[in-house]
Amino acid sequence: MVRDYYEDDPLGPRTTSALDAPPVKRVHAIYGINLKTEVCAIFRRRPYIVIGDDMADNRFIIDKETTKIEDGDNDMLNNYELNGGFLYETKKTVQKVINDEDGEEVERTVSGDGTVPYWNLAHAKTWKADLEELTVNEIEGGEHRGILGMKAFHDCLRKYCMVEM
Repeated sequence: MVRDYYEDDPLGPRTTSALDAPPVKRVHAIYGINLKTEVCAIFRRRPYIVIGDDMADNRFIIDKETTKIEDGDNDMLNNYELNGGFLYETKKTVQKVINDEDGEEVERTVSGDGTVPYWNLAHAKTWKADLEELTVNEIEGGEHRGILGMKAFHDCLRKYCMVEM
C-alpha cells in the first residue's frame, strides 16, 4: 500500500523537490506581509545535565540573555529584532527578494505574516519561469489566519475564482 500510494506516485515525493514549482499551469499566491515574525531561536548549552535520573536530557536551552548577534562583516542582522532568545523580522528588515516585474533580485524592507517568514511566503516567485501564469498578492498587515477575514483577501479570491458570464 505504501509503495502504491506514496513511493510510486509520479508527482512525488521522491521525484520532485519541495522547492520545485507544483505541477499546475497557474498559481495565485495571496499572503500577508509586514508583521513581526519569528525566524529563529538562539540556543546555548545547558550548564549541567543530570544523567541517570530516568528523565530525557535536553542539552540546550533558549538563550534569553543574548542581546546581540554578530555575523562578521554582515550587518543584515541589525535589521532584525532580538527579544528573549528569539530573532524576529519586522517591516524594517532588509531582505533580498525577487522583483515581480523583471525577476531580478532586489533589496526590500519587508517581513512575514506573523507566523511564516517572508522568504517562505515569497518562494512562489521563484517558480515564474516554470508556470504559464503566476500572480502574487501581498496584503499589508494580513496575519497568517486573520487574512481570511480581510476584504483585500476576498477581493483577490473574487478576481481569480469568479467567471464572468
